[in-house]
Amino acid sequence: MKKNIVLIHWVDVPQQWAIDLYYYTKYLSLNQNINVKTIISNVFLWNNDSFMKDSFIEIWNNYNKWLLSSIKFIYYAFIELKKINRINKIDYVHFFSMHPMSVILQFFVKYFLRIDTIYDIISWPIWKWLVYNISYITEKIWIFLSKKYIIDHKKLINLLSISTEKKYIELWIWCEIKNNLNYENYFNKKKNEVIFMYIGSLNKDRELLNLIYTFNKLSEVKDFTYRLIIIWKWDDEQNLKRNTITKNIKFLWYQPHNKIPFYMYNSDVLISYIPKKIYFEYQPPTKLLEWLAIWKIVIATSTFAQNEILQSYNDFLFDDNYESLKNKIIYISKNINNYSENDIKKIVEDFTWEKLINEKLIPFYLK
Repeated sequence: MKKNIVLIHWVDVPQQWAIDLYYYTKYLSLNQNINVKTIISNVFLWNNDSFMKDSFIEIWNNYNKWLLSSIKFIYYAFIELKKINRINKIDYVHFFSMHPMSVILQFFVKYFLRIDTIYDIISWPIWKWLVYNISYITEKIWIFLSKKYIIDHKKLINLLSISTEKKYIELWIWCEIKNNLNYENYFNKKKNEVIFMYIGSLNKDRELLNLIYTFNKLSEVKDFTYRLIIIWKWDDEQNLKRNTITKNIKFLWYQPHNKIPFYMYNSDVLISYIPKKIYFEYQPPTKLLEWLAIWKIVIATSTFAQNEILQSYNDFLFDDNYESLKNKIIYISKNINNYSENDIKKIVEDFTWEKLINEKLIPFYLK
């Protein structure tokens, strides 16, 4: 008899878990023993970057819009689940959610519809911000209401003091192997030049000024020319204005998602720069896997999570300090032709969506 699964996607930023949700749905729907449906939220997006700049009235209005959109989603999602359950009894409602009010929907699902729930645990609740206590409490409630839960890594069980009595699955992290794109010399690469690329936030918590400082100093190193291309996610101009930027650092600012692979293929080495501190230390390095999945050389900070993926490839790891990063950049540049696509493929072959969903998630559902 088929299992009926409904996936609930409810977060403040739509792209969070959008990829997870897509591949969950894709590969689950191919399984003959599972029916899968998806409900996606359309909640009001709170602009965190402007939070401190807004007036009290603007913040109050934003809060009311957020609250109203949340209540609407709880109502409409509950009605939709009730309809689906009436036609085909739902076995599990699977929540992809860090939205604090989703615990209300989960409560209704569990106690009013009498449907078991599954929850995807993420590393977000161990962040240091003000929301730490709120998110920690809601995380506990999510787990309490769930019959089963999914974790990215067992380390989170200890960090969050989670009970292991319930059935859980360690899914870790996953990626989709991508096909090569046509290569073009978009950046007009010169002889003996190595192009490095960082894609992501320049938020001050990321401490990206350390990376920029290293490339500033590398302009003095001979033999090779080192260029750093930064695709910027958030605006943090004030930090940059206080620092001298040399001509070997180029900012492409924010770019549409469909252009990112093109830029990646036109670089030589991708940088997964993550500071070694709480939250980031154990954050599943999605970008690292995505970059390795297009068979590019990636150098990465030796955080706990990144070290587990690259533990047999110390050539790609560096410590979170200037000397280690500088030496790694120079070393990789000199030896860049010694690595083949097959070396990179070996790292990611155990992390494909299809393999992890078929071997871990589906058996987890069907128990």
